Amino acid sequence: MEEVELDNILYYIDEDNRTAIVYRMIDREYEGNVEIPQCIWDDGHMYEVREIADFAFDGCEGLESIIIPDGVHRIGDSSFCGCSELKEIDIPPSVREIGKRAFEDCGSLTSINVDRNNKYFCDIDGVLFNKTQDTLIDFPYARGGDYDVPDGVLRIGDNAFAGCEDLNHVYISESVVEIGDHAFSHNLSLRRVKMPDSMLYIQDNAFDDCQKLRSIETYRSSLSSDDDSIPREIGASAFRFCSSLERLDIPKNIEYVGDFAFSDCTDLEEIVLPATVSEIGECAFNNCSRLRTAVIPKIVENDLLMFSGCTRLKHIKRI
Repeated sequence: MEEVELDNILYYIDEDNRTAIVYRMIDREYEGNVEIPQCIWDDGHMYEVREIADFAFDGCEGLESIIIPDGVHRIGDSSFCGCSELKEIDIPPSVREIGKRAFEDCGSLTSINVDRNNKYFCDIDGVLFNKTQDTLIDFPYARGGDYDVPDGVLRIGDNAFAGCEDLNHVYISESVVEIGDHAFSHNLSLRRVKMPDSMLYIQDNAFDDCQKLRSIETYRSSLSSDDDSIPREIGASAFRFCSSLERLDIPKNIEYVGDFAFSDCTDLEEIVLPATVSEIGECAFNNCSRLRTAVIPKIVENDLLMFSGCTRLKHIKRI
Protein backbone atom coordinates (compact mmCIF):
# COMPACT_ATOMS: atom_id res chain seq x y z
CA MET A 1 0.00 0.00 0.00
CA GLU A 2 1.15 3.52 -0.74
CA GLU A 3 1.44 6.16 2.00
CA VAL A 4 0.06 9.65 1.48
CA GLU A 5 -0.52 12.70 3.67
CA LEU A 6 -3.43 15.03 2.99
CA ASP A 7 -4.57 17.89 5.25
CA ASN A 8 -2.32 16.64 8.06
CA ILE A 9 -3.83 13.12 8.08
CA LEU A 10 -1.81 10.09 7.07
CA TYR A 11 -3.29 7.32 4.93
CA TYR A 12 -2.47 4.02 3.39
CA ILE A 13 -4.18 3.81 0.00
CA ASP A 14 -5.15 0.63 -1.80
CA GLU A 15 -4.96 1.45 -5.50
CA ASP A 16 -6.68 -1.76 -6.58
CA ASN A 17 -9.76 -1.27 -4.40
CA ARG A 18 -9.66 2.54 -4.32
CA THR A 19 -9.86 2.61 -0.51
CA ALA A 20 -7.89 4.39 2.21
CA ILE A 21 -6.95 3.63 5.82
CA VAL A 22 -6.18 6.31 8.41
CA TYR A 23 -2.98 5.47 10.27
CA ARG A 24 -0.20 7.13 12.25
CA MET A 25 3.57 7.00 12.38
CA ILE A 26 5.16 6.57 15.80
CA ASP A 27 6.50 10.13 15.98
CA ARG A 28 3.31 11.77 14.69
CA GLU A 29 0.73 13.35 17.03
CA TYR A 30 -2.84 14.27 16.12
CA GLU A 31 -4.12 17.26 18.13
CA GLY A 32 -7.15 19.48 18.49
CA ASN A 33 -10.18 18.83 16.31
CA VAL A 34 -9.69 16.24 13.57
CA GLU A 35 -12.20 15.61 10.80
CA ILE A 36 -11.65 12.53 8.69
CA PRO A 37 -13.08 13.00 5.18
CA GLN A 38 -15.39 10.50 3.54
CA CYS A 39 -13.03 10.23 0.58
CA ILE A 40 -9.66 11.60 -0.52
CA TRP A 41 -8.11 12.42 -3.88
CA ASP A 42 -4.55 11.52 -4.86
CA ASP A 43 -2.97 11.77 -8.28
CA GLY A 44 -6.38 12.20 -9.89
CA HIS A 45 -7.97 9.17 -8.23
CA MET A 46 -10.62 9.07 -5.51
CA TYR A 47 -10.24 6.74 -2.51
CA GLU A 48 -13.00 6.00 -0.02
CA VAL A 49 -11.89 6.06 3.65
CA ARG A 50 -12.93 2.67 5.03
CA GLU A 51 -10.85 2.07 8.13
CA ILE A 52 -9.11 3.64 11.13
CA ALA A 53 -6.05 1.47 11.69
CA ASP A 54 -4.99 -0.20 14.93
CA PHE A 55 -3.32 2.37 17.24
CA ALA A 56 -4.02 5.19 14.73
CA PHE A 57 -4.67 7.79 17.45
CA ASP A 58 -3.18 5.86 20.37
CA GLY A 59 -1.70 8.19 22.98
CA CYS A 60 -2.72 11.40 21.22
CA GLU A 61 -3.32 13.30 24.46
CA GLY A 62 -4.05 16.55 22.63
CA LEU A 63 -6.87 15.14 20.50
CA GLU A 64 -10.04 16.96 21.56
CA SER A 65 -12.61 15.78 19.02
CA ILE A 66 -12.85 13.44 16.05
CA ILE A 67 -15.35 13.26 13.22
CA ILE A 68 -15.61 9.78 11.71
CA PRO A 69 -17.41 9.82 8.36
CA ASP A 70 -20.13 7.50 7.20
CA GLY A 71 -18.29 4.94 5.07
CA VAL A 72 -15.77 3.83 7.68
CA HIS A 73 -16.27 0.10 8.30
CA ARG A 74 -13.71 -0.57 11.02
CA ILE A 75 -12.32 1.22 14.07
CA GLY A 76 -9.15 -0.65 14.96
CA ASP A 77 -7.68 -2.09 18.16
CA SER A 78 -6.56 0.62 20.63
CA SER A 79 -7.27 3.18 17.92
CA PHE A 80 -8.12 5.95 20.42
CA CYS A 81 -6.47 4.50 23.52
CA GLY A 82 -5.02 7.17 25.80
CA CYS A 83 -6.72 10.14 24.09
CA SER A 84 -7.11 11.88 27.44
CA GLU A 85 -8.87 15.03 26.16
CA LEU A 86 -11.48 13.24 24.03
CA LYS A 87 -14.85 13.79 25.70
CA GLU A 88 -17.23 11.98 23.36
CA ILE A 89 -17.18 10.04 20.14
CA ASP A 90 -19.83 9.48 17.47
CA ILE A 91 -20.04 6.15 15.64
CA PRO A 92 -21.54 6.46 12.13
CA PRO A 93 -24.01 4.01 10.54
CA SER A 94 -21.35 2.27 8.44
CA VAL A 95 -19.14 0.93 11.26
CA ARG A 96 -19.22 -2.87 11.42
CA GLU A 97 -16.27 -3.58 13.69
CA ILE A 98 -14.84 -1.87 16.77
CA GLY A 99 -11.52 -3.33 17.90
CA LYS A 100 -10.32 -4.32 21.34
CA ARG A 101 -9.57 -1.48 23.77
CA ALA A 102 -10.51 1.07 21.11
CA PHE A 103 -11.39 3.73 23.73
CA GLU A 104 -9.34 2.51 26.68
CA ASP A 105 -7.77 5.03 29.04
CA CYS A 106 -9.66 7.98 27.51
CA GLY A 107 -9.67 9.92 30.77
CA SER A 108 -12.29 12.51 29.74
CA LEU A 109 -14.62 10.26 27.72
CA THR A 110 -18.19 10.42 29.03
CA SER A 111 -20.23 9.28 26.04
CA ILE A 112 -20.01 6.90 23.07
CA ASN A 113 -22.82 7.80 20.70
CA VAL A 114 -23.98 5.46 17.94
CA ASP A 115 -26.08 6.53 14.97
CA ARG A 116 -29.49 4.87 15.21
CA ASN A 117 -29.12 3.51 11.67
CA ASN A 118 -26.04 1.44 12.56
CA LYS A 119 -26.89 -2.26 12.13
CA TYR A 120 -24.15 -3.62 14.39
CA PHE A 121 -23.93 -1.34 17.44
CA CYS A 122 -26.06 0.94 19.57
CA ASP A 123 -25.70 3.00 22.71
CA ILE A 124 -27.86 3.27 25.79
CA ASP A 125 -27.29 6.64 27.41
CA GLY A 126 -23.79 6.83 25.96
CA VAL A 127 -22.74 3.27 26.89
CA LEU A 128 -21.74 1.07 23.93
CA PHE A 129 -23.65 -2.17 23.22
CA ASN A 130 -24.02 -4.52 20.29
CA LYS A 131 -27.19 -3.99 18.27
CA THR A 132 -29.19 -6.71 20.03
CA GLN A 133 -28.17 -5.20 23.38
CA ASP A 134 -27.12 -8.55 24.84
CA THR A 135 -23.45 -7.53 25.19
CA LEU A 136 -22.16 -4.45 27.00
CA ILE A 137 -19.06 -3.54 25.02
CA ASP A 138 -17.64 -0.36 26.50
CA PHE A 139 -18.45 1.91 29.42
CA PRO A 140 -17.01 5.43 28.95
CA TYR A 141 -13.87 5.77 31.01
CA ALA A 142 -14.78 9.04 32.74
CA ARG A 143 -18.38 8.15 33.67
CA GLY A 144 -18.71 8.01 37.43
CA GLY A 145 -21.12 7.18 40.22
CA ASP A 146 -23.26 4.04 40.22
CA TYR A 147 -24.35 1.96 37.24
CA ASP A 148 -27.08 -0.64 36.73
CA VAL A 149 -26.42 -3.08 33.88
CA PRO A 150 -29.71 -3.21 31.92
CA ASP A 151 -32.00 -6.24 31.87
CA GLY A 152 -31.49 -8.44 28.83
CA VAL A 153 -27.71 -8.15 28.79
CA LEU A 154 -26.10 -11.61 28.74
CA ARG A 155 -22.44 -10.68 28.71
CA ILE A 156 -20.20 -7.89 29.97
CA GLY A 157 -17.47 -7.70 27.36
CA ASP A 158 -13.71 -7.88 27.72
CA ASN A 159 -12.25 -4.65 29.17
CA ALA A 160 -15.73 -3.08 29.27
CA PHE A 161 -15.18 -1.20 32.56
CA ALA A 162 -11.40 -1.55 32.79
CA GLY A 163 -9.59 1.36 34.38
CA CYS A 164 -12.64 3.53 35.09
CA GLU A 165 -11.63 6.20 37.57
CA ASP A 166 -14.89 7.31 39.21
CA LEU A 167 -17.21 4.30 39.10
CA ASN A 168 -18.34 3.35 42.62
CA HIS A 169 -21.06 0.69 42.57
CA VAL A 170 -22.26 -1.69 39.84
CA TYR A 171 -25.50 -3.65 39.92
CA ILE A 172 -25.48 -6.51 37.40
CA SER A 173 -28.90 -7.60 36.17
CA GLU A 174 -29.97 -11.22 36.58
CA SER A 175 -29.86 -11.86 32.84
CA VAL A 176 -26.05 -11.62 32.83
CA VAL A 177 -24.27 -14.99 32.83
CA GLU A 178 -20.75 -13.98 31.81
CA ILE A 179 -18.21 -11.31 32.77
CA GLY A 180 -15.38 -10.95 30.27
CA ASP A 181 -11.60 -10.94 30.50
CA HIS A 182 -10.34 -7.82 32.33
CA ALA A 183 -13.92 -6.49 32.35
CA PHE A 184 -13.37 -4.44 35.54
CA SER A 185 -9.60 -4.72 35.99
CA HIS A 186 -7.55 -1.81 37.34
CA ASN A 187 -10.72 0.04 38.31
CA LEU A 188 -9.52 2.80 40.60
CA SER A 189 -12.68 3.56 42.57
CA LEU A 190 -14.99 0.54 42.37
CA ARG A 191 -16.17 -0.42 45.85
CA ARG A 192 -19.20 -2.69 45.50
CA VAL A 193 -20.58 -5.12 42.92
CA LYS A 194 -23.88 -6.98 43.13
CA MET A 195 -24.44 -9.88 40.74
CA PRO A 196 -27.02 -12.67 40.39
CA ASP A 197 -26.26 -15.98 42.08
CA SER A 198 -26.92 -17.58 38.67
CA MET A 199 -23.75 -16.05 37.18
CA LEU A 200 -21.82 -18.78 35.34
CA TYR A 201 -18.52 -17.43 34.11
CA ILE A 202 -16.20 -14.79 35.54
CA GLN A 203 -13.28 -14.77 33.14
CA ASP A 204 -9.55 -14.38 33.76
CA ASN A 205 -8.52 -11.09 35.39
CA ALA A 206 -12.12 -9.85 35.46
CA PHE A 207 -11.60 -7.81 38.66
CA ASP A 208 -7.82 -7.92 38.81
CA ASP A 209 -6.24 -5.07 40.79
CA CYS A 210 -9.50 -3.43 41.94
CA GLN A 211 -7.76 -2.28 45.08
CA LYS A 212 -10.74 -0.44 46.63
CA LEU A 213 -13.29 -3.17 45.96
CA ARG A 214 -14.76 -4.13 49.33
CA SER A 215 -17.77 -6.26 48.48
CA ILE A 216 -18.88 -8.82 45.90
CA GLU A 217 -22.47 -9.70 46.77
CA THR A 218 -24.86 -12.09 45.08
CA TYR A 219 -28.63 -11.88 45.09
CA ARG A 220 -31.13 -14.64 44.42
CA SER A 221 -32.05 -14.99 40.77
CA SER A 222 -35.08 -16.76 39.34
CA LEU A 223 -33.29 -17.32 36.04
CA SER A 224 -31.17 -20.31 35.07
CA SER A 225 -29.12 -21.23 32.02
CA ASP A 226 -28.87 -24.60 30.32
CA ASP A 227 -26.18 -23.38 27.90
CA ASP A 228 -23.39 -25.96 28.25
CA SER A 229 -21.12 -23.87 26.02
CA ILE A 230 -20.52 -21.40 28.87
CA PRO A 231 -17.91 -22.53 31.43
CA ARG A 232 -19.01 -22.46 35.05
CA GLU A 233 -15.90 -21.02 36.53
CA ILE A 234 -14.03 -18.18 38.12
CA GLY A 235 -10.99 -17.67 35.91
CA ALA A 236 -7.31 -17.26 36.69
CA SER A 237 -6.44 -14.11 38.68
CA ALA A 238 -10.09 -13.02 38.49
CA PHE A 239 -9.91 -11.17 41.84
CA ARG A 240 -6.14 -10.98 42.26
CA PHE A 241 -4.89 -7.94 44.21
CA CYS A 242 -8.37 -6.95 45.40
CA SER A 243 -6.65 -5.99 48.62
CA SER A 244 -9.71 -4.34 50.27
CA LEU A 245 -12.13 -7.19 49.57
CA GLU A 246 -13.96 -8.13 52.78
CA ARG A 247 -17.18 -9.76 51.61
CA LEU A 248 -17.20 -12.36 48.85
CA ASP A 249 -20.28 -14.28 47.71
CA ILE A 250 -19.59 -17.00 45.14
CA PRO A 251 -22.33 -17.70 42.56
CA LYS A 252 -24.09 -20.99 43.28
CA ASN A 253 -23.24 -22.79 40.00
CA ILE A 254 -19.47 -22.32 39.92
CA GLU A 255 -17.56 -25.58 39.35
CA TYR A 256 -13.96 -24.43 38.95
CA VAL A 257 -11.84 -21.75 40.63
CA GLY A 258 -8.77 -20.81 38.60
CA ASP A 259 -5.11 -20.34 39.45
CA PHE A 260 -4.43 -17.29 41.67
CA ALA A 261 -8.15 -16.40 41.47
CA PHE A 262 -8.13 -14.68 44.89
CA SER A 263 -4.42 -14.23 45.37
CA ASP A 264 -3.39 -11.27 47.55
CA CYS A 265 -6.91 -10.48 48.75
CA THR A 266 -5.31 -9.41 52.00
CA ASP A 267 -8.48 -8.20 53.81
CA LEU A 268 -10.50 -11.34 53.11
CA GLU A 269 -11.18 -13.27 56.34
CA GLU A 270 -13.58 -15.98 55.16
CA ILE A 271 -14.22 -17.91 51.97
CA VAL A 272 -17.21 -20.20 51.43
CA LEU A 273 -17.33 -22.13 48.16
CA PRO A 274 -20.56 -23.73 46.91
CA ALA A 275 -20.87 -27.52 46.86
CA THR A 276 -20.76 -27.44 43.06
CA VAL A 277 -17.03 -26.62 43.03
CA SER A 278 -15.01 -29.70 42.08
CA GLU A 279 -11.59 -28.21 41.35
CA ILE A 280 -9.50 -25.34 42.66
CA GLY A 281 -6.45 -24.11 40.80
CA GLU A 282 -2.90 -23.56 41.99
CA CYS A 283 -2.38 -20.81 44.57
CA ALA A 284 -6.04 -19.81 44.31
CA PHE A 285 -5.91 -18.10 47.73
CA ASN A 286 -2.22 -17.29 47.77
CA ASN A 287 -1.20 -14.61 50.30
CA CYS A 288 -4.68 -14.02 51.70
CA SER A 289 -2.92 -13.04 54.88
CA ARG A 290 -6.07 -12.39 57.00
CA LEU A 291 -7.97 -15.48 55.89
CA ARG A 292 -9.11 -17.39 58.98
CA THR A 293 -11.84 -19.72 57.72
CA ALA A 294 -12.29 -21.61 54.47
CA VAL A 295 -15.25 -23.80 53.57
CA ILE A 296 -14.62 -26.03 50.55
CA PRO A 297 -16.34 -29.10 49.08
CA LYS A 298 -15.11 -32.57 50.06
CA ILE A 299 -14.52 -33.51 46.43
CA VAL A 300 -11.74 -30.93 46.06
CA GLU A 301 -8.32 -32.51 46.38
CA ASN A 302 -5.87 -31.14 48.94
CA ASP A 303 -3.18 -28.91 47.50
CA LEU A 304 -0.47 -27.43 49.67
CA LEU A 305 -0.24 -24.36 47.42
CA MET A 306 -3.97 -23.64 47.50
CA PHE A 307 -3.62 -21.59 50.69
CA SER A 308 0.06 -20.71 50.52
CA GLY A 309 0.88 -17.59 52.50
CA CYS A 310 -2.40 -17.74 54.46
CA THR A 311 -0.62 -17.43 57.79
CA ARG A 312 -3.77 -16.92 59.90
CA LEU A 313 -5.84 -19.74 58.43
CA LYS A 314 -7.10 -21.86 61.31
CA HIS A 315 -10.10 -23.69 59.96
CA ILE A 316 -10.67 -25.56 56.69
CA LYS A 317 -14.16 -27.00 56.74
CA ARG A 318 -15.27 -29.66 54.26
CA ILE A 319 -18.87 -29.73 53.05
